[in-house]
Amino acid sequence: MQEEETYTSLQWDNPSPNLCQDRLISTKSSGVYWLVVAISFVFWVGSLMASIFLGFVWFQVSAIVSEQQEKLIQHEKELQNFTQWRKNHERQMTNCQTFVQSTISPAFNHSPCPDTWIHNRESCYRVFEKHQEWNSSKEECQKMGSELLQIENKKEMDFVTGRLKIRSDLDYWVGLFQNELNQTWVWLDGSSPSPDLLPERKPQSADQVCGYLKGKLLLFSKCTSIWKYFVCEKKYAPRPGV
Repeated sequence: MQEEETYTSLQWDNPSPNLCQDRLISTKSSGVYWLVVAISFVFWVGSLMASIFLGFVWFQVSAIVSEQQEKLIQHEKELQNFTQWRKNHERQMTNCQTFVQSTISPAFNHSPCPDTWIHNRESCYRVFEKHQEWNSSKEECQKMGSELLQIENKKEMDFVTGRLKIRSDLDYWVGLFQNELNQTWVWLDGSSPSPDLLPERKPQSADQVCGYLKGKLLLFSKCTSIWKYFVCEKKYAPRPGV
């Protein structure tokens, strides 16, 4: 019997080139997809964290602003309360002063001078800032029971120019004039002025001249057709014990 030899042919199936290419593309597409997913996830997480952080910051800022507004409102209320208290206090002080002034007897008033007059030693003084001639000024003072200012010494001069607030740039008539008979300076009461108060220059006028005060100096000018301010002085007898 003739032996038959059987040959088995093994054939390996080699994949087609197109199939490999498709699998490679599919693999690459999957990698890109997951990369995009990972990036998107990271971005989403970052956005979420940023939103949470910004929300926390906004909450803190809102809380601070709200607290400052409450403090400002409280301060405004305190200021209003203080303003109202001060007004009430001033009103009470005014009422108290009015009550005291209206209830205290004039006998307790130690000033012997009328209102608007200033007291010094045994005299009351008042400055009149209206322009008049010397004679008109003298008559104005006499109507109020006084005379034009008579300055006795340097001490009184300092008081007049300081306390009476005499303006150094203005002229004020005083009760000094030149006697036409002997050309000597005299006060209205007939007394002679202190030598250190006499005007330094001698008058060079045929008209009668009168004295006026400018700063701390006694000067002279014509008694008529010249208008100046003036100062009145009222003498009084001091009360016993005052």
